[in-house]
Order: sequence, then structure tokens, then C-alpha cells
Amino acid sequence: MAGLWRRSWLAPLYDRQTRALAIRAIRASRRGTGVRAWVTSPSAEYRDLDEGGWTFHEREFARSFYYPFNADRRQAALRGARPAWSARVRLVSPQYVIARTGVRARQFQFRVWPAEKARTSTPADQRWVNNPAYRSSGDPDTQRYGT
Repeated sequence: MAGLWRRSWLAPLYDRQTRALAIRAIRASRRGTGVRAWVTSPSAEYRDLDEGGWTFHEREFARSFYYPFNADRRQAALRGARPAWSARVRLVSPQYVIARTGVRARQFQFRVWPAEKARTSTPADQRWVNNPAYRSSGDPDTQRYGT
């Protein structure tokens, strides 16, 4: 499975910022809170939001944030261990602000939990690991990307 899915060209450009944000989120998890950050997007992208209501830049920023946590999850699975962390990105408000540079920004909340304290609200029969109908087909045209 390694190498099957490639990251888009934009997500790696955010890695430095999201790494610092992940460190802040891990520190905030000790207090049971998350951290908030503004994510900018070109104004034209707000005309073409994805199904979740996010722009392409927002989605790639979130993917960049999730990337080290997913890598940890894969490495833990290979070792037969549990992953260390579980992460969540949430849009705080659909309203945007316009920055001085002319780009728009929306505020997101980034939370991290120790994996053993993470919980799911998805019923067991609807989880992709338990139901083959929910699994990805491997076809990039029908692949579901979630964050």
C-alpha cells in the first residue's frame, strides 16, 4: 500500500507550519484544549468549495496537519502496536476575513488526543474496517478523501 496514494503538490509546502501547529496542539492536549489558526486561500477558491465546504488550500493544509499522525498510525500498525495520537481538524466558522494581501482566511481548530483516549461516534457496522462497502476501491476517480 505504500506509495499507492501520492500527496498533492500543495500539502508538502505547508509541512513546516503544520508541524509547529501539531507541536502546539500536543502541548494544548495536556490541558484538554486545542489550538486555533487562520488558514488562507485565494479569493477565487471560495466559488468552488468541496463537499465539506472547504477550499482546496484549506483541505491541503488539513492533510498536511494529518500527515505525521497518519504516518505514525501506519508505523504502529506495522509493529503491531497502537498509534500514539489521534487528531481532528474543525472549521470554527464559515465566515472569512480578508487579509491585507487580498487573500481570505478562515479560522480552524486543531485538536490532538492520546490515541487510547480517542473515541468514535461512527457505529461499528458503518466503519470502513468492518464493512467492505465503505472501503476505498483504489480508483482515484472514486476515491473518497476525508479529513
